Amino acid sequence: MCAVRSHLFSQASVEPTQSWAVHQRKMLRVVVEPSSPLLAAKGSMVAYQGNVEFTHKGGGGGFSGMVKRAVSTDNTPLMQVTGNAEVFLASLANDVHLIELEGDSVCVNGRSLLAFQSTLQYDLRLNKGAGFVSGGVWSTYLTGHGMVAVVADGAPLLLETGQVPTFTDTDATIAWGGHMSPSLKSSMNMKSMFFGGSGEAFQYAFNEPGWVLVQPSEGPPPPPTSNASNSTGLGSLFS
Repeated sequence: MCAVRSHLFSQASVEPTQSWAVHQRKMLRVVVEPSSPLLAAKGSMVAYQGNVEFTHKGGGGGFSGMVKRAVSTDNTPLMQVTGNAEVFLASLANDVHLIELEGDSVCVNGRSLLAFQSTLQYDLRLNKGAGFVSGGVWSTYLTGHGMVAVVADGAPLLLETGQVPTFTDTDATIAWGGHMSPSLKSSMNMKSMFFGGSGEAFQYAFNEPGWVLVQPSEGPPPPPTSNASNSTGLGSLFS
């Protein structure tokens, strides 16, 4: 009988001591029990061992939540994971980071949110001055006691705010303190509209004491638009 050898086997059997643990920076392992369901971004499950059930979960409650989900460009569709299993989650091989809330709150840009405990209350927020423009203008507000997992495309940078005006690209911003209310600053003007701008159309403006977490990336590029030269009609499958 042939033996299979690989350095991967030396790191395959990991016994974390906590119910939430990050494996090899890219993957989140959560122990799900009947009394502690998990809320996660749809499509983020890569494996599980045990018995679980996945059900759709909205981004807010009641009619207000329905309206928010209808107009939000930054809403991460959620799924509820219930059962008794070890569940492994990931997103585009991005780095996973854990935030533990102990009665405080955090706002997370939708595509940076990977998972959170069902003990936390959550809702969608529209940042000041955003109107209905596209970009990362909506965020998920989480408060209470529990764990939150966010993803970052590269090693993130934590900036303290309040001492000087702080501005961050909406697509590079991961999360910030839930007590803060950033406004949206636009760099667009008539000259930019006609002659092309800098490419930095919108930024978050933070003027309150607190913190903001940013990644060294503005996220994946949008899929190419269809045109006559694309005879097969097949664009990028990545979105």
